[in-house]
Amino acid sequence: MTGGYSETKLAVNVYRVSFGANGYSSRDRARDFALLRSAELTIQDDFKYFTVLEGQDALEYQSVKGILVSSPDITYLIKMSNDKNISGGSSYEASFILNSIGTKYELKNK
Repeated sequence: MTGGYSETKLAVNVYRVSFGANGYSSRDRARDFALLRSAELTIQDDFKYFTVLEGQDALEYQSVKGILVSSPDITYLIKMSNDKNISGGSSYEASFILNSIGTKYELKNK
């Protein structure tokens, strides 16, 4: 019933980023946190923008005390750049996403 991030670096500027939420989180929240982690990695690697090239949106099911609970599991393939216009997906400014989602969920910047 716990969630969390995972990421795999596939190239200098490409990651597969996943966020598995717990059974109390909505899909929208899981998507936001996958975007948040993508933004953190982009800034950490000294890029300004990232583009979601592919996305997978799944529900994981598990039985908890006889009750079937679903947990959202979001995976994005992202490409980072200092150029906003990467073709092939939706592009985001990492610092904007970090601030916007951080404010939405009342998170403190690291």
